[in-house]
Parts: sequence; C-alpha cells; structure tokens
Amino acid sequence: MVVPRSSGDPAGVFGRRDLRIRLRLMGNQPISRQTHLLLHYGFCLLLILALLVIPSVSSGQTDSLPIEEWAATANRAVSVLEDPDATTDQLETLRSDLSDQRGLALEAQDALKARVETLEAELASLEAPPEDGTAEAPEIARERNSLSEAISEAKVPLLRAQAAYERADGLIGEIDGVVRGRLSAELTSLGPSPVNPVHWPNAASEIAGTGDSIVGGYREALGDPSTRGQLLGKVPFAVVLILLGLVVQLYAKPRTVGHLSQKFNDAVDNRWRQVWRYLLTLVRNLLPALAALAFILGIDQLDPRPAGATSLTVALVPMAFVLIAAYWLGNALFSPDNPELAIIKVDLRAARAGRRNALLVALILTMMILVRFVATQAGLSEPTRAILMLPLFLLGGLFLARLSLAIRSRAETTREDEEEGASASAPATTIIRDALSRAGFVIALVVPLLAIVGYLPAATALFAPTVYTFGLLGGLVAVYTTFRDAIDGWLDGNGDAASKTYRKRFRSVPVIGGFVLTCLAVPLLALVWGARVSELQEVWIWLRDGVTIGDVRLSVTDALAFILVFAIGYTITRMVQAVIRGSVLPRMDMDRGAANAIVSGIGYVGIFLSAVIAISATGLSLGNLAIVAGALSVGIGFGLQTIVSNFVSGIILLVERPIKEGDWIEVAGFSGYVRKISVRLTLIDTFDKASVIVPNSELIAGSVLNWTHSEMTGRVIVPVGVAYGEDPRKVEEILMGIAQAHPMVLRRPAPAVIFMGFGADSMDFEIRAFLRDVNWMLTAKSEMNFSIVKRFEEEGIEIPYAQRDINIRNVDQAAKAFWHGQKETKS
Repeated sequence: MVVPRSSGDPAGVFGRRDLRIRLRLMGNQPISRQTHLLLHYGFCLLLILALLVIPSVSSGQTDSLPIEEWAATANRAVSVLEDPDATTDQLETLRSDLSDQRGLALEAQDALKARVETLEAELASLEAPPEDGTAEAPEIARERNSLSEAISEAKVPLLRAQAAYERADGLIGEIDGVVRGRLSAELTSLGPSPVNPVHWPNAASEIAGTGDSIVGGYREALGDPSTRGQLLGKVPFAVVLILLGLVVQLYAKPRTVGHLSQKFNDAVDNRWRQVWRYLLTLVRNLLPALAALAFILGIDQLDPRPAGATSLTVALVPMAFVLIAAYWLGNALFSPDNPELAIIKVDLRAARAGRRNALLVALILTMMILVRFVATQAGLSEPTRAILMLPLFLLGGLFLARLSLAIRSRAETTREDEEEGASASAPATTIIRDALSRAGFVIALVVPLLAIVGYLPAATALFAPTVYTFGLLGGLVAVYTTFRDAIDGWLDGNGDAASKTYRKRFRSVPVIGGFVLTCLAVPLLALVWGARVSELQEVWIWLRDGVTIGDVRLSVTDALAFILVFAIGYTITRMVQAVIRGSVLPRMDMDRGAANAIVSGIGYVGIFLSAVIAISATGLSLGNLAIVAGALSVGIGFGLQTIVSNFVSGIILLVERPIKEGDWIEVAGFSGYVRKISVRLTLIDTFDKASVIVPNSELIAGSVLNWTHSEMTGRVIVPVGVAYGEDPRKVEEILMGIAQAHPMVLRRPAPAVIFMGFGADSMDFEIRAFLRDVNWMLTAKSEMNFSIVKRFEEEGIEIPYAQRDINIRNVDQAAKAFWHGQKETKS
C-alpha cells in the first residue's frame, strides 16, 4: 500500500482528510475500483470452485455394502432386457437405477481401494522377514499376520464393488443399445404416403369426427348445469386476463418500445446507448411473453375439459414460446426497423424477408405442435396424421429455404467485399452462417420429399431440430453480441487513457464469455437432435468419474482441481514478484539487471512449484511422471537440441548475468539495449526502435560487446583534422579545454589529446575521454564537435578538406580528335 503524503501537512498521512489508498500490483500502476471489484469477485469465485472441486471424504460405512440389493437390480435388468414387450420408459427407469448403483459402487470401490493401499503401506513399512532362517520377533510377526489378514478382509468387499460396477456398466450399455435400436427403427420406418388417394376418405371422416367430438364436448359441457355454472363463474376472471393481454400487447408494448427507441437514438454516450438497447430488447420480449401468458391462462379458464383430460395449455405454452423467440431473433438478427442494431448486415429488403420468414417458420412449427397434440388426444390414425402434416411440411420447407437464403446473403456479401480487398470483420462467423444456410436449404428440400414418400418420423426429426438449431445458434450469437457490446461499452468509457488500459487488460473477457455460451449450447444442441437425457447424464458421469490410467483415475474434477491450484499458485507467484519488485528491491543497493534476474527466478520457481503441487492435487504420482519425463528427455535431447541449448543458455544468463536487462550490447551486427531475457531468447531494442530477437545460445557461445557490463563509464573518441601550418600545441590546448569543459567527462582518468600523425590533407588529432555514462557517447561526441567548430573559428584555425589536382596528358591529340569529330558531325 502506498499512501500519498502532503508536503504541507505536518501531521503526515494520518492528518489528511482526503486519504486515498491505492493498491499497487505488478509495478507502480494504480488499480481502479472496477478492477479491484473484479479481483474481489474473482477471488470469491475461486473459493466457490474450491468448495466444489475438493472431493468430499465419504463418512459412510463401506463394510456393509448392499450387495444383495445390487444383485436384485441387475437381475431385474436382465429380465426386462429379455422381455420383448418392455417399453422404452421401463428401460429408461431401469437405466437410471443402474446408473445410481454404478455410482455407489464406484464410490465404495475408491474408498475400499484407499483402505487397502493404507494397509499395504503399513505392511511394507515393517522390516523384511529374515532370510537366514532365524526366528522373527514375535511382536513383528503378529503385526505382519494381522495386517495380512486385514488386507485379505478388505479386498473381499473391494472385489465385490468392482464386480457390481462392471455388471451395472455392462447392463447400462445393453439398455442404451436397445433404446438406440428402437429409435433408429422408428426413424427409418416407412408409413403411409399422404398423397395416396386411398387414405383420403378415411382421413376426411376422422377429421370431421374429431371436429364433431370437440364441438359435442363443448355442447355437452355447456348443457350440464354444474359445468355451465363453473364456466360462468370463471368467465369474469378469464375476460380480465384476456383484456390484460390485449392491453399489454396493443397499448403498453408499442408505447414503451417507442419511448425506449427514442432514448436510444437520442443518447450520445456509448454506455447509455447500450443500456437503452438492452432495455429495449428486454421489453420487446418480456411484454409479449406477459401478454401470451395472460391469453393462455384466460383460454385455460374457459376450457370445459372433463376430469383427467390433458389441458390445452400443454400445447399453447410451447407454441407461445416459439413465436416470441422467433420474433425476438428476427428483430435481433435482421432488425429492419433499426439497421444499426442488426447482427446480420444486409439491405433493408433482405432484412425484412429474413424477419418475415423466421416468423413464418416458427408459425409452421407451432401448427405442427398443435396438430400433434390434437392427433394424440383424438387418437387419429397414422395416414390421417400424415395427410394433416403434409401441407405444413411443404410450407415449412418453403419458408425455411427462404430464411436460409436470407442468412446466406450475409456470407455472399462478405465474400464479395473480400474479393474487392475489404477485410471481413468476423470470417469464422461468416463461414458458420454460410454452412448453416446451405444445410438449412438442403433440409428444406429433403423434408417435403420424405413427407410425400411416407417417412413422417424422419421428416419430423429433420425439420423441427433444424428450426430449433437455427433458433439456438441465433440466440447464442445475439446473446454473445450483447455481452460483447456491454463489455466494450464499459471499457470504452469516455475514451480516456484509463479505458484503453482496461481494454488491453480485459479484451479476452468476451472470448471467455463466448466459450462459456458455447459449452452451454452443446448439450442443448444434443437434446435438440435426439440425444436422451440419460445419455447426457452418462457423459457427465464419465467426465465426473474419469478414466483410469494405470493406478490413477483422472476426471474433470481432477482437471478443475489442477487448474484451480495452478491458478492460485500462479497468482501468488505474481503477487510475490510484484511485492519484491515494488517494495523490497528498491530499498536494496542493486542494479537493474540483478533485480530483474531475481524477479525472473522467483517467477520460474513459483510456476514450477505451482505445477508440481497442482499435479499432486490431482492424485498423480510424481514418480511415474519422473519416469515418463526421463523417457521423453532422450527424444527431447536429440530432436530439440536447439531449444534445449537456448533454455540452458537462458538459465546461465540469469545466474551468471554476463548480460543484464538494460545493458547496451552489440551482437550479430546489431546494437541496442537488452529489454528482456527469457529462458529461450533475448529481446534487444535497437536505436532505430526495432526489436531484435537473439537466441540465448548465440549470447553464450558467441562474442558480445557489452558496453555496460560492470560499470557505466566508457571512453569516447573524437577525431579531428587540422590544416598544415597551424600550431599543434595550440590545437592540443584548445581540444583539451573542450574535453575538460564537458560535464560528462571524468576528471580521473583525465582526458587526453593524441596527435595521431600526418595525413594526406591534414594533421590528425583525437580527443580520448572517459564519460560518466557511456549511454551519452553519441551526445557527448556531437557536443564536442560543435565546440571544436566554434573554437577553431574563434582562433582562426582551419579545418581542411580534401583537395585533388587533375593532370591531363596529350592535350594536342585530344584537341585534334575533338575538332575532327565536330567536322564529321556538320558534314
């Protein structure tokens, strides 16, 4: 902590009323309140993960395992699997029981294995029995026999738990195979074709009979005095609900949306624009949902169904959800009313077509839900269901094809821009949308053909999941875009320098958010395309229980524990480095290179220890890892010789410090300051503001000129030429005065003026002086040259320049040749 002190306050920091405390981490940069809150909540999240990740120790008794109960469940599963009339629901229920049994067996197996390992370790700690036939001490022999018996007794329930686990796991695999086979047979089953005229009369009679039964049911209910009285008592409440839905949809929604749209258009600050945008999106979805809920409840109040009958709300609720979600996605993705907010950038006509077709596809899907509900309740035959679904499949395929073309237009536009030289803003998103639009177009053509032929289950299994996939991925893109814009708006702030720093620090937050959304969407997509909940549970169990590698079981819990422990160790390492760099090293008389070497060494040691502790937290044996590392070291030594050489050279540079950060060196024809020394390479900043990456092995094996290795002093040489005829002693006196007058020149060793000799055009002199800081060499040389020119002008001393005499031979012959050429030119 650093507390600013006021120079005019004699009471010091405790006498100030405007006390400000700033945390300084990783240097002397202050951390803002937002960053402090992020660190605080991040630490709380780490604690929560720690509580979730750390495996709990089972306190139950493992001696009395429910072996008989497990055997009974397994035998029941065998009998159900042998029964051809067993329903899928029965198999799923039995599978759930077997899954619970398998989990309990695995827990008991782990606990018993730990007990056996403990007993075996105790037995191994005893001295080996004598080999020469002498008797062993009675106490040691009794202890050895006792431990051996305990190990034998502990292995019996362990083997039973392992057998129960394997049997339950095998039966679960058999049940999954049977269920998948039934689903495959159902999807590939060929039913009656709806275009076959043979089925039309029966279908017409069934449809008419269903309508008559519905009307007759209403008449019968209204004809019953008790039922009619109950309905009349519910009418006022139903009317209130329906009117409330109308008011919300026709009055409250347009006014609220218009008001928020005006606020969004009038906002200047980007942060407030994002706030109004999110409120606008929320209102556009929340108010229609409330209106739909009021309508559904009102209709449910007026439903005169008999006791035990299925309520119509079972179909109305998903229908309303699909329509509201389609309305939201159509506006979020295309937004023809406000193109600035559109995620898919197309022209106005294509945007309106995209939103319209999204709503029409959702409407077709809701009609399919309603038809399936009515057909199930009325008990319609399979040909009648196929005939009712055929128009919906034809219209649904048409609208889905148009929607796919609207989405595909985004990819084509981007591709044209790329051909013209414009860079695409999101090429990965463009490729995904292009692939989805092509797949949707193909499915839109295949689904009606399947329905016409008679593959009604296959057509349903293609159309509905495709629509849900479009909606799920579109919602994922919309939510990610909203989250990304919120982060960008918060980081942008008012455009000051601090916001730029925050953007650099937290620019990866949207990427992490997108990864989390993708992980959440994967199981939903699996469910959409026919995955069973039990299969997803099986995947989670597999991730939770892990896989066995040798004697170690690795799971996702172990991976989270590794990540958590390593993250905590890495954070502590960085904090220790920051404290040492900011508080400890400045108080010590140590040069910059040594300080950087110490900080780097602490970082490498801390990261190594964090990795070792994290590996131990997962239960891996470091001895096994040492064997693997020893085997890999041979291949690394031969295949990665250069990298290993650079790594070892980097360690030598950090330990011996022949070159330190901040040194001025010349190597491989480059000259500059050492900015960073890592374990593989060294980064040099040249005087041309360029960066030179030099492998560490070149710095150790080659010759390097280090101007600032042991001290900052260095010699500067300033050559100067004087015309012949000048007094050399006077020149020496002037040059000595210039050298001694320069503030960077040391008095000891004293500067010197050397008469180097007689040149072709001048008498050559050199000023040789030692500077306090060799980094000022060029500046000092330039300033001395300026002083030399000024003093020589004042003293009348000439600085000569090179002169050359040209002697031309055979002048007469050259003149004759010239005049001869002139005559030939005239002729």
